[in-house]
Amino acid sequence: MKELLECENVKLYFPSDYKMITDLDCYKDLGHYNMEIQYRIFEEMKTGKNLLTKENYQGYYRRISEIRYGM
Repeated sequence: MKELLECENVKLYFPSDYKMITDLDCYKDLGHYNMEIQYRIFEEMKTGKNLLTKENYQGYYRRISEIRYGM
């Protein structure tokens, strides 16, 4: 993430709702979200909601690590 955020032509976003990541019903197959979730992600990206920056990416990484490792 840190290296990608150095690139001017790259934008990274994180999901606003961690249920989107962990709830298997949000997926239509192994690698794609269902249409409802895809639309929600599109709308968030369009408005810039949940954009990762050099200033906030470490907080996101901590939160996602807590979910991953059950902290």
